[in-house]
Amino acid sequence: MKRNLFRLLSLFITFLIVSCAKDDPFEEDASFETTDLSATIGRSTTPCVKSLASMVSGSTVDIGCVSDLSGKTVNLPKGADIKYDGGTILNGTLHFDGGTIDGRLLNKDLKITGTVKLANNNYTFEPDQWGITQGLTTNKNALANRVNLEEAIQQVKSLGGDTFKINSLDAYFDVTTVTKSYKNVFWENKEAINIPSNFHVQLSSNTNIYVKSNNSYKYALFCMDQTTNSKLSGGNLYGDREYHRFNGNPRFPTHEWGTLVLIHGAQHAKVENVKMSKANGDNLKIESFGYIFNNDYEPSRHVTVTGCSMDLARRNGLTITGGEDILIEGNSFSRTGFDIGKSKGTNPRFSIDIEAYRKKINGKFIPYEHVDGVVVKNNTQKNSARGGFLNSVGSNVIFEDNVVENGISYKHGINTIIRNNHIKAGNSGGGTGIGAGDYYEQNTQKNNKIYGNTIEGFDVGIQLRRQDHQVYDNDIINCQMGIQAQFLSDTKIYDNTFKSDVYKSKGINFFYTWCDNVEISGNTFNTSRNSIYLKNVNNGSSNKNKKLTIKNNTIKNKYQLTLINSNNIYFDNNKIYTNLELFDCENINLNRNTIDAHTRNTHTIDFRGSVKDISISYNKLIAPKGKWNTKVDNRVKMKELHEWGNSMTYK
Repeated sequence: MKRNLFRLLSLFITFLIVSCAKDDPFEEDASFETTDLSATIGRSTTPCVKSLASMVSGSTVDIGCVSDLSGKTVNLPKGADIKYDGGTILNGTLHFDGGTIDGRLLNKDLKITGTVKLANNNYTFEPDQWGITQGLTTNKNALANRVNLEEAIQQVKSLGGDTFKINSLDAYFDVTTVTKSYKNVFWENKEAINIPSNFHVQLSSNTNIYVKSNNSYKYALFCMDQTTNSKLSGGNLYGDREYHRFNGNPRFPTHEWGTLVLIHGAQHAKVENVKMSKANGDNLKIESFGYIFNNDYEPSRHVTVTGCSMDLARRNGLTITGGEDILIEGNSFSRTGFDIGKSKGTNPRFSIDIEAYRKKINGKFIPYEHVDGVVVKNNTQKNSARGGFLNSVGSNVIFEDNVVENGISYKHGINTIIRNNHIKAGNSGGGTGIGAGDYYEQNTQKNNKIYGNTIEGFDVGIQLRRQDHQVYDNDIINCQMGIQAQFLSDTKIYDNTFKSDVYKSKGINFFYTWCDNVEISGNTFNTSRNSIYLKNVNNGSSNKNKKLTIKNNTIKNKYQLTLINSNNIYFDNNKIYTNLELFDCENINLNRNTIDAHTRNTHTIDFRGSVKDISISYNKLIAPKGKWNTKVDNRVKMKELHEWGNSMTYK
C-alpha cells in the first residue's frame, strides 16, 4: 500500500514538473535541438553529382540538390552566378570573383567571401536555413538564435541587400549574454539584434519574437546603433517582464531598462507598424550616443515612430532621453506600467516620457543629454498606471491631435505646445487633464502654449504652475476644477469655455498661492459652483506688488463669484450673471463690469470680514427689487471704499 502511494506521489510530482516546464520560458530542456538544414521541408535532399569547382568563367549553375563542400573552400571562376532551384549548399566556403548568388542559398553553414552580390536586394529569411529553434527553448538555443539571426542580417547587408523579410517565426532570443563587448562588459546596444545602416528589417503579422527570460537589469531586443537610414517594420515583439528574475546586478536592483527597440545615436531611423508588449522597462527608447560633455556626443536625429502598438510596458511605453527632430505619429499606447501577475509596474509609468537625461550634482542639475524638436500627433492612449504623455525635460515639443485618457503634461519645457487634443478621463475618472509646470523647480518653463483642446471628466482640467504659459481656446467640460493654479506668473488664460454639471465644480481655482502678471480674459463660465474662486491669493508683504487681472469674461454661474483673503485683483469689463462676494480682501478694483444678481435674488456685491482699499467704478449693477445693490455686513471692517460712476438698477 505504501509502495503504491509512493508511486502515485512520484507520478504526480513528475506531472507537475512537466506541466510547469511548459509555462516556464527559462526552464532548460536538453531535448531541444536545431534543425538539420539538409532536411528542410520543400528542399531537395538528393546529393549533387557535379562539383561547383567545375564551373567556368561567366557561367551559371542552378542548385537543385545538396552540395556538401565538406569544410572546403571552392574558388569560383570570374563572374559566376549561382541560382536557386530547390537545393542547398552547406558546410564550406564559396569564394567569388564577381558574380551573384541567390539569397535563398544563404544559410548558417555556408560562408561567402570575395566579390559578390545578391541576385535580389530583397531577402526573405528562412529560419530553418539559419538554425533557428522555434518555440520555448533553452538559453543555449536562444543565444544561438540571436547569433544566427544577426549573422544572417549582416551577411545580407554585406552582399548588397537592403531589405530583410521575416515571415512566419515564433522564437526566443537571448540578448543578455556577452558575446562582443570589451573585457566581458555587457552593453545592451551591442548584444541586441542590430539593424545596419541603409537597411530595412521587415517583419510580418506572423512574426513573433520574444526576449528570453533573464536576470539582466537592462537589455535591448532590436537596436539601431549609430546607424543611418535604418528601418524596422511590422511584427510582434515581446519582453520578459512576466518571467524576469531580479537576482542580477545588485547595483541596479530595479531592472527597469529592458527595452524592445533601442535607437542609440541613430540618424534617419524609422520604426513602423510594430506591436510591442511586456518590456521589463520601456517598449521603445530613443537616446543619444555618449553625453553632451563628450566630444563624440551624438543625439538620435530625424527619427519617426509611426503606426506602432505599445502595450503593458513595465516602465514607459516610449522614452526619449536624447534626440532631435523626432516624429511620433499614429501609434497606440495602452496599459503602461500596469501590474500583471507577479510583475509590478515601475515609475515613471507614462505612455510617452520625454526626459533628457540629467544628474543632480551639488544641488544643481547637470545635463547629460538634450531633447529638441519632438512632434507627438494623432496617437491614442489609454489605461496608463500613472500618466499619458509627458514632456519632463525637452525643448520645442508639440502634442497635437491625440486622443488621450490619462492626460498630457510638461514640467521643464521650453516652447511646449499642447494643441487640438481630445483628452477625456477614462471610466475611473480623476487625475489631471493637462499638467503645466513643476511645483518644486522655478524658471524651468518658457513660452509654453495650451490651446484648442477638449478636456473632459477630470478632477482638474488644467493644472498650472510657475511661469510663462498661454492657455486659450480650450473647452473644459465636466471637470471638478477647470483650471487650478499655484505660484503662477507671466501667464494668460483666455477665450476658454468652462462647462460642468459636476457637483460643486469650479471654473478657475487659485488657492493659497500667489500670482503675478496673470491675466484671465475672454472666457465663458457655466459651472455648478464658483466660476472663479480665489482664496488666500497674494497675501503677505512679499506679494504686495503682484497682480491678477480678470477682464472681458462672461460668467453665467448661478453660484457666487468668491474672493477670500485675496489681494491685488483687478476686475474689468466682465459680464457677471451672479453676485460677487469679497471676504477679508484688499486692493480690489471693480471697473466697467456688468454684475446682474437679480436671478439669484441677492445683492450684487457683498462685503464680509475686513476689506480695505476697494474701488468700484463705472459698473452696471443689477439687483432684484427689495435688495441692496451693494451690501456691507454689520461685522465688516471697511476702510477706503471708493465708489463712483456706477449705475444701479433693479428687476
